[in-house]
Amino acid sequence: MKTKRSHPEKVGSSGTNMMPNTRSCVQSYKLWPALFATLIILAVACSDNATGPEDEEIIGTWIATKIELTSRSNPALKVDLKEHGASATMIFESDGKWSLSVVDIPDEPDLNINGTWLSEGDVMTIHYSMFGFTSEWQFDMTLSGDILTLEGAHVDFDLTGDDQDEPALITFVLQRQ
Repeated sequence: MKTKRSHPEKVGSSGTNMMPNTRSCVQSYKLWPALFATLIILAVACSDNATGPEDEEIIGTWIATKIELTSRSNPALKVDLKEHGASATMIFESDGKWSLSVVDIPDEPDLNINGTWLSEGDVMTIHYSMFGFTSEWQFDMTLSGDILTLEGAHVDFDLTGDDQDEPALITFVLQRQ
């Protein structure tokens, strides 16, 4: 026996109701403003508009309190040149010039490097020439009071003492002078 429906509904081939439930659609429209606001907040919170220090906060002379090299293939392998007697001075000038002097590096000659620097948000890029080659370092940068941390630039360095340079990451922790 067929039952008579009081409200006509479209029924699909699977026997499911194809007409939306009007009441649930109306209720879900009330949620749209909250959902939209949540999406806006998430978009802003997850944006890549990272801010870093202003150039004026970086300009000056900085002394390294840490010069750490970390193997890119084995991050447990680290060398802090400061712990081995090296010292470094980094100078950032207002015209974009940059210099680094590293002395007393174990089994290495002293380094004096000149170049230019540019900061964008929380990234610092340093262009330099050394031993006839032009290159760049790109660091993640943070400034906390008088401590400037530059980390993550790619370098080659003999971390194991076998006279073979290996890919490494360099981190400088610098104290303002």
